[in-house]
Amino acid sequence: MTLPAGTRFGRAAALLAALALLAACANEPVAHEVEIVVQNGAIVVGPGSISARQGDDVTLLIEADADATLHAHGLPDVIAIRAGEPTRVELDTRYAGEFDVELHLGPVADAQDLAMGNGPGAAMAPGSMTHGGPIPAPDEMGVTISLTPDSTDGLNLEILATGFEWAPAAAGGAHVHGQGHAHVYVDGIKRARAYGPWLHLSGLDPGTRHVRVTLNGNAHGAYTRDGEPVAAEASAEVAGSSAGSGHGDSALMVAKLSVEPS
Repeated sequence: MTLPAGTRFGRAAALLAALALLAACANEPVAHEVEIVVQNGAIVVGPGSISARQGDDVTLLIEADADATLHAHGLPDVIAIRAGEPTRVELDTRYAGEFDVELHLGPVADAQDLAMGNGPGAAMAPGSMTHGGPIPAPDEMGVTISLTPDSTDGLNLEILATGFEWAPAAAGGAHVHGQGHAHVYVDGIKRARAYGPWLHLSGLDPGTRHVRVTLNGNAHGAYTRDGEPVAAEASAEVAGSSAGSGHGDSALMVAKLSVEPS
């Protein structure tokens, strides 16, 4: 029996819609919850590895008997863990690859410091504009960065800032709108200040390293727009010959996060 053309078209459209729905369901984010327990300087509960796809929801449920800072090498995640306080940590899965998730035992910065990009080692805590607080950025201000592996050690960082005046001699001084320097973070840990567009990052762990750069005023406060720092991020591979980063024995491997392309 031959179906009318309209009926054939209707059934074909319904089939295509069903296939599209199945494809959408297959690509929906999957939720992963992983329990981590730290006691006496050791991981006593933990999976060792976590497998996910880009866009999945990966949450760590962490309990520790000491203060610590969690970060994922190659990802921007930096989280304060307080002793005796169960903490939920949502890992960033925008980037495909394999990332070491580590806990660094010891005093941590305030959660507000971490949220503003002033992680461990930050020069000044947020406060008033003249003492390191957030600064509204000029409309024309922006930044991008480029990373190039160095032939001898580490990475060469180029900072391309617009609407911004480098002022190395004024660092720590009075605020002048549009002036300042940059703060440079590697795997969420502050490593350096940059007073110009080029900086060599040495002594990095081998593997994929994630670099984040914020534009900051003379008094070290981050320039912000819509509540977020004016910042740029990029990742690059550091050769195995690079020197260690000096994290020390206080670094505990929580898990290796493997993120597959979606």
